[in-house]
Amino acid sequence: MENCLGIVAHDYLAICNSFCDQLTRSARGEITSLPFVRNRLPKVSAVQPGEIFQVFVVGGTNCETARIRFNTQGGAAILEHTRCPEVAKFRTVDDFLDFITAHVGVDARVIALNFGFALTPVASARGVLDGIMVGNDTKDHCFRGLVRQKVGAMIENHFRITQGRKVTVCVGNDTVCLALSAAARDIDPQSMAAGVVGTGYNLALFLDEYTVVNIQACDFVSDDAPGISRKQLYRTEVSGGELYKRYNELAEKYALGELDSSKDLAALAASDKGNGGALARALFERSASLVAAQLAGLYNFKGKPARLSVVMQGGVFWDGPGYKEMVRGRLDRLGIPSEAIAFKKVKHADIVGAAKLATGGF
Repeated sequence: MENCLGIVAHDYLAICNSFCDQLTRSARGEITSLPFVRNRLPKVSAVQPGEIFQVFVVGGTNCETARIRFNTQGGAAILEHTRCPEVAKFRTVDDFLDFITAHVGVDARVIALNFGFALTPVASARGVLDGIMVGNDTKDHCFRGLVRQKVGAMIENHFRITQGRKVTVCVGNDTVCLALSAAARDIDPQSMAAGVVGTGYNLALFLDEYTVVNIQACDFVSDDAPGISRKQLYRTEVSGGELYKRYNELAEKYALGELDSSKDLAALAASDKGNGGALARALFERSASLVAAQLAGLYNFKGKPARLSVVMQGGVFWDGPGYKEMVRGRLDRLGIPSEAIAFKKVKHADIVGAAKLATGGF
């Protein structure tokens, strides 16, 4: 069903139920549209109390690094934090390894990497979490020589060969690290989840205390959504990297100018009173409703806990015009109690989550 601007209104309750059903079947090991990638965390820390180690965050456009001290009481303290805006696209594995080498501390025995690309998680020879780079979404990086290789093992071998230096490297997907950023020993992991609604879209959850699942929620295909939208729903209608493109597809019909980014779309939604603003607001509302449908399905999958804490990240969710309120409004219409899902923001989540890869998750 379409509104007067050509925006399809989906059956969000059907999507919610289908998402919950697929999560349930995926958890049993059945094949669904959800990759449901299990990341098994080590039960012991790779770093010693009081030891300083290094964290890297490598994503599509942003790279960061930090020196971390693992406290004797547990937990980690950020000693130094550096953003690396000078980093260009990684064309080859050597470009990537040169970046790591240039920024790692000489005293770092352990490196933790928050890697914002698709990974198949594996246990490393040193017993920590590593990942094989899948390579189906490199975000304009080439990474020649790294695709289909173990990322952590590649870094370890590089330091061994070039410096005779023994390091242990822990690697996790960005959404997994986001989930870990809010974890603590006094928090029930069964009542926690994570979500990214920014340039991209994804969700993650704790399956048990030591297993974080990268749901890869944008791959979801609803059993109840017909037609072409059934295949493209969450890849083209949710994330900031796609919303403005959807606007441009419809803009010609109303003699509207094209936009260059979803920041422009957000500004239009907030200020324009004509068809352009109405179309922008409708696209954001549909995106928020689709996210809410999956969150409602996740809440039901979790057994409807008294409170599900969801650490969220991304400019669309936190800064999109009225976006968080639209998510809450759709959750209410889906029958989720207003106090049941709490959205949380963690300072330096990318750094903190990666650090917990090295410290046993908590």
